[in-house]
Amino acid sequence: MEKEFYKRNLPHYNSPGQNYFVTFILKSSVPSIVLKENKIKLEMARNQFDHAVKLNKTDKELSAFKEKIYELKKAQAKQIEKILHNNRHPEVDLRKTINLNKILESLHFWENNRVENIAWSVMPNHVHWVFHLKEKDQFNQLTNFGKLMQSVKRFTANSINKNEGRKGSLWLDESFDTTVRNEYHLHNVINYTLHNPVKAGLVRNWQDWKGNFVSEKYQDEVDDGFGKTTD
Repeated sequence: MEKEFYKRNLPHYNSPGQNYFVTFILKSSVPSIVLKENKIKLEMARNQFDHAVKLNKTDKELSAFKEKIYELKKAQAKQIEKILHNNRHPEVDLRKTINLNKILESLHFWENNRVENIAWSVMPNHVHWVFHLKEKDQFNQLTNFGKLMQSVKRFTANSINKNEGRKGSLWLDESFDTTVRNEYHLHNVINYTLHNPVKAGLVRNWQDWKGNFVSEKYQDEVDDGFGKTTD
């Protein structure tokens, strides 16, 4: 059963057996003022939801509050994406082969254990990842989204910091994540992910981006015209 939880200020969902669309971002790539503004808006939306829970609002009313949070997150993600696409030369470049290999190693690591990888795109300053979170791991224990993300971000941060001769935080503490609602949503997030380098003007065809991956099982979902027709 989907369980909503809050870490800092964004709502997250620990949903074993669900598909996820996740974006994690270099800490230095988004101005702090943008993060602060978004934090305030999300905190207000969260407070409204919590107040509605205390008032024992109906499931329909609570769903409306959740939808508001979802739409707010989507709009903010779009705003941040524009900032990321304009930052062509980040402090740490994730597309460098030595850095890219460490990210791919981490994303592959949990395959057939905690996740089934669907698609990803490693951009110069952020990563989009679509995957199915298995209900149980190889030890028959329930999987946990938060622990999965913590493991991936910790390993890649340590490895890339070593590659770059740097110290300190690499990733934003928050990840932007959502559970995939249905087949139509899955189709869109796969295409959004794979065509992100095209949208950013880095390549003409999604197949040419070395940081892209799509599982053979989902290759028929890819629409070659998606990146050309999406704003």
